[in-house]
Amino acid sequence: QALQKALEKDRNIDIKSPGVQLEKLIVGPWAATTQTKEFENITPVIVVDALDECENVSLVLKELIPAIQHQKIPRLRFLLTSRPEKNIYDHINAINPLPSKSQVQEFELHNVEEAVVREDIITYIKKELSTMDITTHQVELIASKAGTLFIYAATVVRYVTGHDGFEEKRLSEIMSEGHIHKDRIETESLDNLYNAILTNARSQKN
Repeated sequence: QALQKALEKDRNIDIKSPGVQLEKLIVGPWAATTQTKEFENITPVIVVDALDECENVSLVLKELIPAIQHQKIPRLRFLLTSRPEKNIYDHINAINPLPSKSQVQEFELHNVEEAVVREDIITYIKKELSTMDITTHQVELIASKAGTLFIYAATVVRYVTGHDGFEEKRLSEIMSEGHIHKDRIETESLDNLYNAILTNARSQKN
């Protein structure tokens, strides 16, 4: 209701600067909302996925991160996912190192211990490829190549199951890829997978 009132009051808010939009569409309405008992014990989470694919993202983060840091929108949390692009990384780490009680926290997925996510990746692969005659060794090999990158496992699943009748052939292609050593850069296995998929697509086209 508070947001609706703000939109009715300024029908041209969509062309205003990110700073004005933040104040009128988030800070103001949220402050009005938190005064009601209904939201007294609620902590909503706003999820923005693939932040690196958004346009003019620096202009937005320039306003949003300080607002979070200075608790202008208390108890309203944001989960931002992104590739580690410099323009985004610089805003997240504007205060470097971040204070111990900072309201902005960084979580690098590729730095998570492999053992923490391995079982989740294995469970995912088994479920998504359950209609195939896939061995435990094959599942574990895909998980090893994935490392801490869930997107690797998801891409393998989409590639293998993406064309009826070619599942076994495509799975065999994935199995034949060179094993990546533990000291690999965090995206090398994913890069190799994309390269294999594109090479296969190009050969079929020719």
